[in-house]
Amino acid sequence: MRRWCRSFLCVIGVVLLAGPWPLPADPSPKDEEGQREKLMRMFQEQRGRRRQELVKHLAKHPRDADAHFELGQLYALDGRLAEAIREYRTVIEITPDHETAYFNLGLLYHRSGQLEEAIRTFQEVLRLNPTDLPTHINLGAAYRDRRGDLLHKEIEVLEAAVNLRPDYPEAHYHLGISYRATGDRNSDCRPWYEKARAEFQTYLTAKPSGKRRQSVSRWVKILGKRVEDC
Repeated sequence: MRRWCRSFLCVIGVVLLAGPWPLPADPSPKDEEGQREKLMRMFQEQRGRRRQELVKHLAKHPRDADAHFELGQLYALDGRLAEAIREYRTVIEITPDHETAYFNLGLLYHRSGQLEEAIRTFQEVLRLNPTDLPTHINLGAAYRDRRGDLLHKEIEVLEAAVNLRPDYPEAHYHLGISYRATGDRNSDCRPWYEKARAEFQTYLTAKPSGKRRQSVSRWVKILGKRVEDC
């Protein structure tokens, strides 16, 4: 079976241009915005044509799992989540062990607020591939957003991710968030804040960049103060 990319945000298709894009020598912000909008319209039109081709193909070959998968990606890219979910569910019906379809379906359930379905779907991915780290992270995020008394489940799945790959920064980042949240809910907050601070420090050793690094650095300092106050 052909292996598709693990997210509906992957690139669909390739645009071949006959020559360089006709930008002005020194484009203004307005010109650049116009070119971006033109490109977006072009990609949307390409996706629309490809969707039509796939729908026609599936009318004749309804059990083509690869075609359903690609159609699901295209629907997701255009924000048509219900249709994308339907296509991925069809893929799974045809190919019950299609790990990537389950993963993408879990992302769509989470994005559309169907958290119980997202949790069940990510659990199915881990049944098929217990060592899949992105699924551990996304399952933990689904537990977190589900709220209720599920922090222990979130911590359980994220600790498993850290044990699988101690050098995986994202697992340390999300586990730090979980430990911090647990400390906020417990009178015995000191050990949880110490754990959260250690996870955030481990995350920073990977030398991340951007706003998250600044945020995590601030939390390391804040948690140090909270440990003293507990």
